[in-house]
Amino acid sequence: MLRGLFGRGHPVTAVGDPFQSIYGWRGASAGNLGAFDVTFPEADGRPATVYPLATSFRNDRAILTAANVVAEPLHAGARTVPLRPHETAGPGQVAVAFTDTVEREAAWIAQRLDDAWQARPAGERTAAVLVRRRTQMQPPGRRVARGRLPVEIVGLGGLLTTPEVVDVVATLRVLGDYRPGGALMRLLTGARWRIGPRDLAALRDRARLLVRPPEGGRGRRA
Repeated sequence: MLRGLFGRGHPVTAVGDPFQSIYGWRGASAGNLGAFDVTFPEADGRPATVYPLATSFRNDRAILTAANVVAEPLHAGARTVPLRPHETAGPGQVAVAFTDTVEREAAWIAQRLDDAWQARPAGERTAAVLVRRRTQMQPPGRRVARGRLPVEIVGLGGLLTTPEVVDVVATLRVLGDYRPGGALMRLLTGARWRIGPRDLAALRDRARLLVRPPEGGRGRRA
């Protein structure tokens, strides 16, 4: 449809990265970027002009060098160019560690952050840990929090997994609908009510009796 509407010289601009698959689950394809210039050509039929955005403004030189080496196999057959550092980029440093457990990896990250943090003046202290999945946020966050550094997990997934927020969300769900059993169980077994398993079983049986009385009998009011 878009090609039929705008594929005859109408001004069209698209920005994208074929190596980022965040929209792949919605049916997007990196091949659309590769064929964009011929799908939406100039008015005279010439392929549209492509401007590569290859300058990185947030990475130092050593980091981009390592990233380009790792990504080099991905460039085969793709219409992309390696990233290049900005003229103000520093030399940078790349360190690699191989750990056999998640906890040891988190401990290594925490130690690296602490060393870099203490080596900088108070006004220049900033650090971040990037992970591939939201489920990987908690281990390094907990480990760093044990030390001297302030920790903040940025992102909706990290916020919703903190115990305080989980309790608030569970309360709102129960207030809005009595059916979410998982949220109700969290509240009843939490620090406020502290209802044990046997009492929960008795409460369940009583609720079933009130809602569905035995055959031939009548439900009794509590």
